[in-house]
Amino acid sequence: MKKLLLPCLSVLLAGIAAPALAAGPAHGATYVAMGSSFASGPGVATRVPGSPPGCARSTADYAHVLARKRGLHLVDMTCAGATTADILDRSQAGQPPEIDAVDADTRLVTITIGGNDLAYIGNLWAESCLRRPDAVPAAWHPQDCKVVPEDQVQAASRRLPMQFHRIIAQIRARAPHAEIVLVDYTNILPSHGSCPQRLPLSPEQIAAGRRVAAQLARITAEAAKADHVKLVAASAVTMAHDVCAADPWVSGFRFPPNPRVFAPVPYHPTGQAMAAIAAAVDRAL
Repeated sequence: MKKLLLPCLSVLLAGIAAPALAAGPAHGATYVAMGSSFASGPGVATRVPGSPPGCARSTADYAHVLARKRGLHLVDMTCAGATTADILDRSQAGQPPEIDAVDADTRLVTITIGGNDLAYIGNLWAESCLRRPDAVPAAWHPQDCKVVPEDQVQAASRRLPMQFHRIIAQIRARAPHAEIVLVDYTNILPSHGSCPQRLPLSPEQIAAGRRVAAQLARITAEAAKADHVKLVAASAVTMAHDVCAADPWVSGFRFPPNPRVFAPVPYHPTGQAMAAIAAAVDRAL
C-alpha cells in the first residue's frame, strides 16, 4: 500500500509546487504596438482620432482588436512606412521613435516590421505602377513608381537580423516584465498563378516577390527563435486569402484618388486579416 501511495503523493506535491502557467498580460496592463503599415492598417475601419495622419493608424488594426478583447491599455505606435530605424532611432510622421513608448510598466509588445527595410511592398507597388501607370495618380509617380535595386534589398536583408536583435534587446532593457511577440506580414501573393486585374505583375515579378516574402518570414521566425520571444506567423494565418483568392484579405492594385484620404492601400491587409491576426496573437498569449 505504501508503494502505491508514495508515487501518488509525489505527483500531488509536484503539482502543488509547479508554477501556474502564464495567461498573458492582465486586464488593464499596458500594451505597446509597434510596426509598419501591416500593423497600422491603412483604410481599415476609421483612423485613430488624434493620431498622425501619415501613420494611417486604424481603430481596427490587430492591436486595437486584441486590446479590446483582453481589456488592455493600448499605446499604438504603428506607422505606415516604418522601418526598423523608425522603431529604434528615428522620428517619423511627427512622433518619436516607436520604442520610446516602452517603459517599465509595459507588459506586452507586438512588432510587425522589416517589410519596408526590404522594399517588399514598395517594389510590388513600383512594378505594378510601371505596368499600369494610368492606375496611379500622377503626383505619386516619382515616389511610388521607383523600384529599389536587388543588391540594395539583399544588403538590407543581411542587416535585418541584427536590427531585430537590437529591438528585442532594447525592449527587454526598458520593460523587463513585458511579453514580446513578433508578428510577420500578411500573405499577399498567390502560391501559383495570377490575377492581372488585382495584381498587374509578370510571372517573374511575382516569383521575385514571393522570394522576398519568404525571406522576410524566415528572418522574422529566426529572430523570434534566437531571442526567445513568441512568433505569430500572420503569413500562415492568411495564406489562403492572398490577393487573387476568392476571399482576399489584402487589397488589390487600386489607389485612392487622394493620398491624404484614409482609404485602403494596394497590397495591404483588410479588416478580416486584422481580426484573424488579433485572434492568433490572443491564442499565442
